[in-house]
Amino acid sequence: MDNDGKTALFKTDLRHAVVLPDGKQPLPLGSGSIAGLLGVGGMSNVYKIWNPQMEQYRAVKLMKPDLSTESRQRFQTEIKIMAALSHPNIIEIHSVGEWSALSYIEMEYIEGATLSDHLAKKGALPLQVCTALGILIARALAYAHDKEYVLYGTSYRGLIHRDLKPSNIMIASDGRVKLMDFGIARPVETSLMTLDGAVMGTMQYLSPEQTDGKNVGVAADLYALGEILYETITGSKAFPQKNLSQLMAVKTSNIFVPLKFYRIRMPKRLTNLVHQCMRHEPDKRPGSAADLLEELESIHEMHSSETPEQVILHFLKSADDAKTVYFFRRRVPRPVWIAAGIITFLAGSGVWFAFIQSQARRSPPHLLTLVKTIEPSLAQPAQTAQAPENALAPIPGATPKKTSAPTPPPKTLSRKSAAAIKDRGANVQQATAPPNKPSIKGDPLEDFTREIEAGNYAGALSMFDKLPSGEAVEKTSQILRLRALCALGKTTEAWQSLGNLAMDDGELFLIKARLLIDKGETAQALQCLEKSVQVGARMVEASSLRRDYLYFRAVCMTRAYEGEPTGERRKDALDGWFEVKNSLRKYPNHAYFRKAVSEMQRIGNGAPPSKGQ
Repeated sequence: MDNDGKTALFKTDLRHAVVLPDGKQPLPLGSGSIAGLLGVGGMSNVYKIWNPQMEQYRAVKLMKPDLSTESRQRFQTEIKIMAALSHPNIIEIHSVGEWSALSYIEMEYIEGATLSDHLAKKGALPLQVCTALGILIARALAYAHDKEYVLYGTSYRGLIHRDLKPSNIMIASDGRVKLMDFGIARPVETSLMTLDGAVMGTMQYLSPEQTDGKNVGVAADLYALGEILYETITGSKAFPQKNLSQLMAVKTSNIFVPLKFYRIRMPKRLTNLVHQCMRHEPDKRPGSAADLLEELESIHEMHSSETPEQVILHFLKSADDAKTVYFFRRRVPRPVWIAAGIITFLAGSGVWFAFIQSQARRSPPHLLTLVKTIEPSLAQPAQTAQAPENALAPIPGATPKKTSAPTPPPKTLSRKSAAAIKDRGANVQQATAPPNKPSIKGDPLEDFTREIEAGNYAGALSMFDKLPSGEAVEKTSQILRLRALCALGKTTEAWQSLGNLAMDDGELFLIKARLLIDKGETAQALQCLEKSVQVGARMVEASSLRRDYLYFRAVCMTRAYEGEPTGERRKDALDGWFEVKNSLRKYPNHAYFRKAVSEMQRIGNGAPPSKGQ
């Protein structure tokens, strides 16, 4: 071919080349038009689009045109994987399609910032924020690691993210936390679209087995979560090295500064848990994301009475923009520094070795970057005793004849209910009076509370009208009265009472959601359920509130499926009940657990929708 022919061919290729939008023009994309460019990655660009019909923003991840065949296949796999996932802490996918023959994923748009952005701005985060973030991320991992799905015609169970890092964790302005970017995720049982020996993921957060090019399991995600917790607690990366050879050396040998050397007051259980997640040997890390989640929740509840969502929301509203950097409270042992220097030297940096030696006596964390992990004697996670079924029972149903869960038997005064009236000097005791006969022991609000907790709702309501006027309007007594009205099926009065109260308590949103479910208004009920865990409840334990939230969320999804039995709604219902079952895996006799099992079997077997469930 002569030069003129080559020139003509080159011009033809340019005419047919695809140029990605720069985000400055409102070009059609997905279900709307481009409103801006959110980010540029190796495989794709992410755009913000405006959907005029729904009057909301969405995000579109558009594949780049110059990708290799392997990268294109990986993008298609991400589409299939994202379509199979439905969880409150995982970014939601709305649709997929093509733009100029390039595949795209249309997702929910999150108004907020990544965890990486928050760490860059504020450094170390408050400990309750660290545990709250860990809980929300662990919930997403526990779901993904046990998820059953079909990929390329083959059924799998369990999905490994493999690229967990702060920049893949989005924190919305309303307190929600979302895990993003499943671009290199793969099933637990197999490896997809990877070259033999290839290292995939962001190097600083990879587990040692990933840097060695070995096959990885769910323990790799737990290691990455341990690193993220480390960084949120200290404000410093566990592996801050920027030189690739140095980073590979310390990652392979698992060299980092132990938490105990930082000037941070923190629970020993949290220190041990982070170190356990970052153990070099995968089999010495927590057994599963569910086990890690249980320990994080236990630590969090010991140091905060707020739900994780509530903690995050309060953190976002904080006006304190100061950046926190922790220094060491004691010198790292010199032999450890020497060992670290030798390893770095073997990585090809003799100058760095000398620098490490010279800085061994100093304290700023950005200078002390290498130290061999001193493995502590890890305390075993606390064993939770088998709780009786009524200890986990929900608040009374709105309409006993139609309620989705059985009304719980009488129980003793809850810890939060007792705390709510402790300031009044009440001496709370277990109620011993027979039903419907109020037991008057002195303090009116205490007696009223005891009757509610004992299940004597009619008797309690008769006492409510006799409470002193100041107490009758207190939030404690009003919430307790709502419990009684719902348990007795007095929904009209319950609605009236809700209308007169400021909706600033999670239990109020939960009660409203249950009333809306009985009315068949599941969309509004779901909104109330989301607010219930974001706001938190003053008289209900966070774990109990979350169990009710998961249960009634699954009920709403099932009702939606029954009203419109599509494949997508069926998947949402199954995922909802899976969450309920997973949260109560240690309490198989609980009514919620049994209901989840039966509903998953019914829906999973393709049974026709059953009205009135």
